[in-house]
Amino acid sequence: MRRNPALTPNRFLLDRVRQYRELERFLKVLANPIRLAVVELLRGKERGLTVSEICKALSVRQAVMSAYLRKLVRAGVLGSVRQGRNVYYFIKNEHVLDIMDCLNRCIRR
Repeated sequence: MRRNPALTPNRFLLDRVRQYRELERFLKVLANPIRLAVVELLRGKERGLTVSEICKALSVRQAVMSAYLRKLVRAGVLGSVRQGRNVYYFIKNEHVLDIMDCLNRCIRR
């Protein structure tokens, strides 16, 4: 019996599916209005902002914000650096700003 070539596993497509799963995980991290607001708030902030500054700007409790920031750091969107008693958060992956710009253009149509 002959195999249908259309049903033979395509290595290229299987690799792409793996990449799409990674992309899905990345986009899920961004798919939250508070996390999107954090990214937008940090845009252009070279030294970053502390948790307290971010909480104050977005009116979010520190415990809640810490969980949001942890997800963004784990996904590689944000980085953090400790200076004395403060932890400053900054945009680590500048490409996320391109994604934000693209998303904003999509909803303005």
